Amino acid sequence: MMVKTNNAFQIAAIVVIALLGLSLVVSTTGFGVTKLGTGASDATPICTDSDDGYGANLRGTCSNNNGDFTDYCVSENQLNEYFCMNYNCEVNIVTCGPDRTCVDGRCIFA
Repeated sequence: MMVKTNNAFQIAAIVVIALLGLSLVVSTTGFGVTKLGTGASDATPICTDSDDGYGANLRGTCSNNNGDFTDYCVSENQLNEYFCMNYNCEVNIVTCGPDRTCVDGRCIFA
């Protein structure tokens, strides 16, 4: 005489084992998992300045994770000079020296 088995129980057991196996694969490999953003940047902080900061005689561009900032003239003898500090682009107003004028983001001889 044959004993009937409960097919629903066997199917449920197979599904549970499959889900546990899939869960193990996802947790160890990260396969199929999408990281949702939190609004914070996951990028490595960087900062570079093409004129090394205080190169008033050169027009430079400071670049960091927030964008690019290019030196520019505020007046005939003053320059907004960008430089890197703690991975941020900071700015100082630089007064051009005697016999110099600010043109195109740099101090040149007048």
